Amino acid sequence: MKKLVVFLSIFAMISLQGSNVFAYDHINEDEPNDMPQEAQVIWLDGHRQLGVLGEVSRSDKEDWFKIIPNRAGTSDFELEAFSSDSDFDLYLYDEERSLIESSTEFEGVIEDIDGIEIYDDRIYYLKVRYFGGRSGDYDLKVDID
Repeated sequence: MKKLVVFLSIFAMISLQGSNVFAYDHINEDEPNDMPQEAQVIWLDGHRQLGVLGEVSRSDKEDWFKIIPNRAGTSDFELEAFSSDSDFDLYLYDEERSLIESSTEFEGVIEDIDGIEIYDDRIYYLKVRYFGGRSGDYDLKVDID
């Protein structure tokens, strides 16, 4: 049911705003992924760009993703909340879960971590964190050039 509500909400927002959210191939967030040990695996096998449609809230504050790249390159990770009243943050960690970079802008601002060198023999983690404002849906874009 949650996935249907997320899908319908996103479809309505796209229709109303004319967003380019579907320029990327997309998958849906898969719960539970609230801790690093439960991180949803994102295989970038055959993909240069991939998007994840998900949701965070006051009661479900974090979503974790385990990124397994299929090639080395320069990364661009972008997090866009579908509500301008939402404040979500984005964190990138290495395989030991040491912080590499974060983006903690104000509500209504797209979070962006870019220019980080990614290696195909390493594993990375992304954390989407609810910080404040309206709970809701997001689009997490992963791009490795």
